[in-house]
This record gives sequence, structure tokens and C-alpha cells, in this order.
Amino acid sequence: MSETPPFGSRKCPHCKGTGINPWGGSCGCDDGWILPKEQPDPEGGEKAKQEGMGRADGAAPPEWKVYAYQVLKRLCKRVPDMTTDDVFFAIQDEGYPPDPPEPRAFGPLMVRAASDGLITQTDEFRKSDRKKAHRRPKQVWRVI
Repeated sequence: MSETPPFGSRKCPHCKGTGINPWGGSCGCDDGWILPKEQPDPEGGEKAKQEGMGRADGAAPPEWKVYAYQVLKRLCKRVPDMTTDDVFFAIQDEGYPPDPPEPRAFGPLMVRAASDGLITQTDEFRKSDRKKAHRRPKQVWRVI
């Protein structure tokens, strides 16, 4: 066990600060100390989200972003709503490689389209049809 506790921590009640639980094996605490619980931080979460979206957008090739945005605009004329899967398949159908090197670049693409007034976020989610996405829920965006 460390002599100096990490800031805001307390001794683990299970191992009494030894790092080894009484039933054998590792206790699971941090070297005998319980670290402080994470507190709600909506502002910090929003900042981290914006930073992550900036990294994802910055990692996507400029030519992919331009092409994907043009495909999204054309898709807006054909469908009442969409997910990033719909944009992915539309890009693929037009013969352009649909996956940017940074797959999270679809998020900033949709946010840009929303800020440009093409689409708006809804409270609805649909399960992805892409095998890589493992049927995870995808945000539905309504065409304006």
C-alpha cells in the first residue's frame, strides 16, 4: 500500500488499506485506497464531446468530408429522416469508399448538416444495419 494516499481518497473498507482482500486475491481497490467517486460534470462532458468531435473531424480527409456532405445533401431530397448508416450506404452506392480513416467523422458531418439547417436531431434511435456496428442504436435525424 502506498504511504501517501491519492488526493481525496480513503482507505479501502474491504482490505483495510492493504490492497489484498480478506477472501484472497486482489481487492480491486487502487493499492489499498478508494479513489473519490466521479461527480456529475455536464460542462466537462460537453467540452470533452466537442474535443472528441474535433479530433474525429480533423482525422477525416478533406475530400471525404466534401464528398460525404454532398451525398448527405442529395439524400435529404429523397428521405424524410436518416441515420449515419443511411449516409454510409448512400456514399457506398455512389461508388466512393464510405469509410473514412476515422469512422467517428460521421458525427461531425451530421452536426454540420444540422447547423446548416438541412437536418435536425430527433429523440428517436434505430438499430444499425451495419455488421461492424453490432446493431447499436443510431441517432435518427429528420430532414428539414
